[in-house]
Amino acid sequence: MRCWTRPAALVAAAALTVTGLTSMAGATPGSAPGPAAVSAPRGDQAPAPAYEEPLAGFGLAAQGRSSKAINTKRRAAVRKAYRKRYAPTIGVPTGWSGAYAGCRPGNVTKRSRKATLRALNLVRAMAGLDPVGFRPKLNRQAQRAALMMGANQSLSHYPDRSWKCWSKAGAKAAQTGNLALRWPVLRSGEVIDQYVDDEGANNTAVGHRRWILNPSTRWMGTGSTDIANALVVVTPPASGRATPTWIPWPTAGWFPHQMEPAGRWSFSTTSDRYDLARAKVGVRVVKGRKLKVKRHAFQRGAGPDTLVWQVKPRAGKAHRVTIRGIRDTSTGRTVRRSYVVRLFNAR
Repeated sequence: MRCWTRPAALVAAAALTVTGLTSMAGATPGSAPGPAAVSAPRGDQAPAPAYEEPLAGFGLAAQGRSSKAINTKRRAAVRKAYRKRYAPTIGVPTGWSGAYAGCRPGNVTKRSRKATLRALNLVRAMAGLDPVGFRPKLNRQAQRAALMMGANQSLSHYPDRSWKCWSKAGAKAAQTGNLALRWPVLRSGEVIDQYVDDEGANNTAVGHRRWILNPSTRWMGTGSTDIANALVVVTPPASGRATPTWIPWPTAGWFPHQMEPAGRWSFSTTSDRYDLARAKVGVRVVKGRKLKVKRHAFQRGAGPDTLVWQVKPRAGKAHRVTIRGIRDTSTGRTVRRSYVVRLFNAR
């Protein structure tokens, strides 16, 4: 299945036509052919790849927050990190050197890859996780996958040989990667924002976010065209990685409203001791009223076990999140967790 995703500012907007994409394709060498007068949304993501343990590798890592984590208790620290390490990456062009004609995968610029990695690691640092790196072999596979997705203007974790620009390396990356399309153009850091927001009716399990926030991951790979990205996220787990027991998104403490995922909030656990399957969530504005929450169906199989819900947060406000009914499998009892998210303008 596929799902349409949009930037937060366009959540309620109608689907945009790809007429502009078609015109661009006619004028720009290497760009994807676009069907004229076809209506399509601005962003598109395939559901995240689903894998069970032991490939996910939970339980191998050390407990606690990373030494490189951002101190979300300090507003100034979060603002500085956002302004220096995240915001500058959003608009960086991919600089793709390939072409759909002739199925030339090409490559992105060093600046583009660095921007994608910086955005990715800023997200992980906000969650208290260790950074990841990109491996050249995984980057090459991802580039082949992105070429396929862009050439076909479609997404699949299992593309067959009938796909334009199919390759064995690209198919492998598609099976183990987050996949995205974005019109009229995809940007280097913005695609991480798209994955972490995980909007769309078929992304209620926030699988893309969960793979990005998988504590035991050490290596990933990325590849992009002008409109497509593949981010290889399912890789062998590494030991000794910082592994907080709880991973909320948005994170507890100060959190830039520019990164707020359009109300799709989540709470993950990395411990087999705790079961979130029947947990319930409540959100209240601090010193204010309780907010309406829609809990999404609990799903396993993509990164850490995660509870997901929809809420309409208040800009510039602090929100207390309370999770009840977490089952402690070691005792059979239920426990609860509570934390405060302080949304603020980080610009």
